[in-house]
Amino acid sequence: MATFRHEVPGSILGSKRLIVTDALPSAAGATTFTMSQPKNSCIHALYVRNIDAIELAVSSNIAIKAGDAPGEADVFASANFQSSNFTTLGANKVYYKAPVAAVSDNGGEMVTDERDLHFTLTTTQAPATDGNGRFEITVVYRIFD
Repeated sequence: MATFRHEVPGSILGSKRLIVTDALPSAAGATTFTMSQPKNSCIHALYVRNIDAIELAVSSNIAIKAGDAPGEADVFASANFQSSNFTTLGANKVYYKAPVAAVSDNGGEMVTDERDLHFTLTTTQAPATDGNGRFEITVVYRIFD
């Protein structure tokens, strides 16, 4: 005979965020950083907000990706912040990115140990000024008991 418990709280959504200062390199290139994923969790979403207005010297793209090892994109595939090249990006734009299916809380696998997520933020052109750009990165997780 099956046994069960009534009205036990289910999984919860939690999040972690970090702010990357001087996020865009002084020339075309990449900035890397890490954020931890809690144990017993799947990834629900990624939100990226550029806190400052971004001025690029030449029309360009800014993209972000993340993986379970440096340089990989097996957690969040590389995605541009806007669909075409631009020189100005207004402050406080928020971008949503879904995780790849293998790590999603919709059919993906749960990680059983805490791990680092390795992010890469790239631009194809230099910013108009050094230190251009602060970005807030928020990862939302579904955490199981």
